[in-house]
Amino acid sequence: LLALMLAFMSFFLIRQIRNILWKRTELFTVQLIEKVAYDIDMLIGTLDRATSHLAYDSSIMNLLEGKTAKSDIHQVDKALNQTFQSLPEAVKPAAILVISKNMEILASTNPDLRGKYRILGVEWITKVMASKNESVKITGYSIAQGTPLSNSWVINVARGVFVDGVYVGMIMLDIPTQALEAISNQIDI
Repeated sequence: LLALMLAFMSFFLIRQIRNILWKRTELFTVQLIEKVAYDIDMLIGTLDRATSHLAYDSSIMNLLEGKTAKSDIHQVDKALNQTFQSLPEAVKPAAILVISKNMEILASTNPDLRGKYRILGVEWITKVMASKNESVKITGYSIAQGTPLSNSWVINVARGVFVDGVYVGMIMLDIPTQALEAISNQIDI
């Protein structure tokens, strides 16, 4: 009888311990997911604020309007590179692009990203044009002609550039998801 009672109590205790551990694991998983989502949202907001001024840069506006002088090209490269250097190291695989309304990459912090810019799901272009200087966050496959052809899963923060209320192109921060994976791997609760 004593052995039966001990077996029953052991079974009961093991079951209770298992339930407690399971609930704690669930709670930890939820906290981890919330922390990753929060940190990524904060990072994307930081990146958006860091690049937003480029939509008002006169040399970038001139480039997008086709009114480019040699000094403007130098100024565009300087503005892009200075902004890129201010970004957190974790997202340095990212690129800042100046894209015309015809989807041509006119300038980039990544020399491999040139030519026609494509991303699956063209409805986002309409969102950028309608955004009136607000950022648009999108995700998809980024396909840009370069050497080699680039095709990667990305998150983009795009901001339309408007001159006298007319859409002339956009500034886009092209963030490969690998950069966000690296950030999420650093999360500690």
